[in-house]
Amino acid sequence: MRLYLEGDRHRALCASCGAIRTTTYRYRTVPFSDGDGQVEGILVGICDHCDAVAQIPPQSTPEIRVGRHKALRPMEARLPSIYVEVLDLACMRLNPEATRDFRKHLLVHFVHEFASGRRPVSRLLAAHRRVDEVFVCSAAMPRKRLSMKISETAHRELEDLMRASALSKTDTVKSVVLAIHDEIVVPAGEPAMLDLLAARMRFANG
Repeated sequence: MRLYLEGDRHRALCASCGAIRTTTYRYRTVPFSDGDGQVEGILVGICDHCDAVAQIPPQSTPEIRVGRHKALRPMEARLPSIYVEVLDLACMRLNPEATRDFRKHLLVHFVHEFASGRRPVSRLLAAHRRVDEVFVCSAAMPRKRLSMKISETAHRELEDLMRASALSKTDTVKSVVLAIHDEIVVPAGEPAMLDLLAARMRFANG
C-alpha cells in the first residue's frame, strides 16, 4: 500500500470535472456526501483544475470511519416482538438477501416520506389508531430492542415527525412499522417499491 505525503502529485478521475485530472495531495476538511457532518484535516487528492476532492487515499479511510461514527445518532425503542418481526419480513420481501442493516434503511425511508410530506401525516395517525387492532399484543409477548445508528438528518426528521404527529417516539415507530406492514407485507405479489433500492443507497451512510 502506497502512503502519500502532502504535496505528492497524481492523476485521477475527478467526479466534478468528469475527466482525468492531475491532483495534488493536501490536508482538507471534507464534508460527508449526505451533508451530515464532516471530517477535519484528512489527506485527500485535490483536483488541480477545479479544487474538488478527487481522491481519498487508504491512509485517510480510518479517520473517515471514526468521523462518520461520531456523526451518527442513536435511535432505540423497545417494542413488542411482532413489530420487529414485521419490519424484518418487509425487508425480506423487498430484498431476500437483505442484511439486518436494511431495517434501518427501510425505517428511515418511511420516516423521511412522512416528515417530508410525500406521505401525509394523517396516514401515519390513521395507522396509529389501528395499531392495537392489527397487532394484538398480549402481556406475555416478549419485547425486543430496536437499536440503530442514524444520520443527523434522519434524527431531525424523526423529531419533526414526532412533533407533527404529537406521538411519542415509540408510538411513532410503531405507526411507521404498521404503514410498512400495510404497504409491503400485506399486498400479494411483488411489492411495488423498487425505488427503495435507490433509497437504500441514498441513506446508506445513515
